[in-house]
Amino acid sequence: MKIMTGLTIISIWFLLTPSFSPGVTQGNGDPGRPTGPAMEEPPIVVETARGIMILDELPNGTRLLVMEIPSSPVVFGMISVEVGGRYESEQNAGISHLLEHLLLREVAGSSPLTTIRETGGSVNAVTDMELTSYYFTVLPEHFSESMDALTTIVRNPQFTEQDLEGEREIVLEELALGRNDPRAMVLTQLVKQIFPGSPLTSFVIGTKQTIRSITLPDVRDFYHTYYSPANMTVIAAGRCNAFETLGELRALYRTGEVRPVPSVQFEVPEPALNTLMKKIPIKQSFFIYGFLTPGKNDDDFFTMEVFDILFASGVHSRLHRRIITESGYTEQLYTNWYAYSNTGIWAVFLSVDPDDMDAVRSLIQDEMAALKRGMFSLSEFEAAKRALIARVKLNLDRPEDLAWFQLENLTYRNMIMTVSEYVQALENVQKEDVMRIGRVYFSDEKTITIEMRPARGPERLFLILKYLTTKSL
Repeated sequence: MKIMTGLTIISIWFLLTPSFSPGVTQGNGDPGRPTGPAMEEPPIVVETARGIMILDELPNGTRLLVMEIPSSPVVFGMISVEVGGRYESEQNAGISHLLEHLLLREVAGSSPLTTIRETGGSVNAVTDMELTSYYFTVLPEHFSESMDALTTIVRNPQFTEQDLEGEREIVLEELALGRNDPRAMVLTQLVKQIFPGSPLTSFVIGTKQTIRSITLPDVRDFYHTYYSPANMTVIAAGRCNAFETLGELRALYRTGEVRPVPSVQFEVPEPALNTLMKKIPIKQSFFIYGFLTPGKNDDDFFTMEVFDILFASGVHSRLHRRIITESGYTEQLYTNWYAYSNTGIWAVFLSVDPDDMDAVRSLIQDEMAALKRGMFSLSEFEAAKRALIARVKLNLDRPEDLAWFQLENLTYRNMIMTVSEYVQALENVQKEDVMRIGRVYFSDEKTITIEMRPARGPERLFLILKYLTTKSL
């Protein structure tokens, strides 16, 4: 199954992000989600440039979203459960992903998966830190039977101890593959030093110890706790009749045991240190510059998106121009803003010559200081917004793209938005907004810098032997 995270060096931001299972404590949870029967409200119908969009919420709490897109040749279906790595304890880290494997496991002979695949459709699942989603793409004439099949998989799972052992071994193999990159191993150890004693250091996939210790009762209890109708969102997007499809989904999901969903409140991590240096047994140096940011449910979400494009993402960003085009320090500059509901981290990762490390660090810090003071032109700012808006429009073209877009809106902002409304929110961001979040979120005391420099001589040999014998650096 696909995991929306990775252990590759390119995915450095994931290795530092606060989405690594921050601590979960009892709290008020999401006030927008029901925990029991409610009065049935009429659906919300929205006319978009692509077609009709209908949002409905059943008395048992299940949200239904249908997007009619007549120009699409296919239909995308998805069942998403609001649970993932952030809902796990230190002892059961990885249970969300393991459960996903169990539900969407390969079964010999006739099975709901076979029903979807025999039509030529594709089916998969993804485990994230706050969502676990099951989805398929089929031709319109096969949507009903495919959604029936996926519903059976998610709402009526059948798995045994033998199934658990089989999927456990598959997950352990995935975990082992992620340990083949010594640089990723270094970064894992760095995260543990930056956030000591914090669940931040757990991955969606879990650890070897936790995966081996999860029992069948553990998985069943976890399923019963979180796979409640009130914790599910069902989406259909593509060539379909919106009202007819909504009727099908209502008939399919109006039943089911109504169980209260545990109320949780995610802790925002507190870094234990701001600067860290590490020797590694490879010749290249690596530099990481990052900081904690607001999350997807914050009013500054759209400003953060503009900042990302303006400062470092893309060939026209300030950092790309200064570090690559003008100075030629590196050809490898990766950035990402990895955000969840209430927190996130923005990070830039560079592979540089050891002799250029100090110059690169100073350049990034100078650029950040300049951005806080508004030392960028209005034309630069407007160009960044145009590039971002163009990216949004291009990336929200297919039914599955629109489905994931609306799932994020529902999960993190408790609303649906048309693409035009999303674009307007980006248009409303002002230059002063970018300067303000720079001052609020990117202060020196909140910045995390990590330098990985090559070890030399006997020290390098020692680190290589240590990695080969312990898989730890």
